[in-house]
Amino acid sequence: MIGYLTEAIFERRVREIKEKNEQNFLSAYITDFNVSDLDAFKIAAVTLKEDKILLGIEDFLTLIEQIKQHGFLNSELELAKRNQLNY
Repeated sequence: MIGYLTEAIFERRVREIKEKNEQNFLSAYITDFNVSDLDAFKIAAVTLKEDKILLGIEDFLTLIEQIKQHGFLNSELELAKRNQLNY
């Protein structure tokens, strides 16, 4: 459940950035990757624009760093929960 909520909030942030046309990458996502019952990893990936590779990497890492430092807003979490319950 936590993985879903994290992914949903991240996806919404990326979508908002793309709607404002403020991104220098094509797409970005995070997901869980389970190696075994004991080992799980979070994977973050980005698809870059050919002519803006460095800017795309910077934008993506900035987004990840903001989340790492500040986390998610309560309103984002509540929205993701509501969307999951309505799904």
